[in-house]
Amino acid sequence: MLAQACETLAELGTLIALSDTRSVILNAVGDPTALEAGQAIHLMPGVDWSEAYCGTNAIGTALITGQAVQVHSTEHFCEGIKGWTCSAAVIRHPLDGDVVGVLDVSGLSRTYSRQHLAIAMTSARHIESRLRTAEMERRYQLLDAALARFVAAGADVGVILLDPRGCPIKANAQAQRALDDAGAGINLPRLRRIAELALGPHSPRSAGPALRGDCHAGEPGHGDRPVREGIDHATEETHERTPSRQQDHVRAVTVQP
Repeated sequence: MLAQACETLAELGTLIALSDTRSVILNAVGDPTALEAGQAIHLMPGVDWSEAYCGTNAIGTALITGQAVQVHSTEHFCEGIKGWTCSAAVIRHPLDGDVVGVLDVSGLSRTYSRQHLAIAMTSARHIESRLRTAEMERRYQLLDAALARFVAAGADVGVILLDPRGCPIKANAQAQRALDDAGAGINLPRLRRIAELALGPHSPRSAGPALRGDCHAGEPGHGDRPVREGIDHATEETHERTPSRQQDHVRAVTVQP
């Protein structure tokens, strides 16, 4: 998606940067002059642009507020970036709404245009759309892989299928009954995510990246809330398979009544 934006950004004299949930820039493309000027202020991959380090700026402020922002010229906190105009929009995961990154359109103040914020927002929505398509495809693959487990469980064992982020995909009736009997207070059809059961970089125990680019730095999206009480006696079984050369994880949790 960033590569597709290069031609438009070159005409506008700007660059577009993708950042993770720590405000660390993962990748940047666009007008060569803007990219060179960006390096002078460290607006480049691998650099932390959080408000804690840079004060008010589009990337860090968008993450703090969870909204699209445009920071023009002297609205920046640091003196060295007051000659820039930056517009950023957060990227949210399509299934649970967690922020997974930020898309920023930046250029020297002489290139200022209100359209830059619209470009950032439209590009972020485009990325979310592609994420949604990829997530649905993955869910179909997980369902195919776990079907035998549900059939084998019958009516006596509760089974919950979760994706790598800990989002429930499918559960049988016995699973909900077992949770109710345990007093868990969990309504599976309405549950968005069980963060404690997430795998790999999606787990709260991991410091892996939420998005990956030239710099692999980051952490899971904000907003995780523990909801594992009542599943303390669950038996967790994880299986791996490799469809289309890409490793996927099938997570089936067997809930004991």
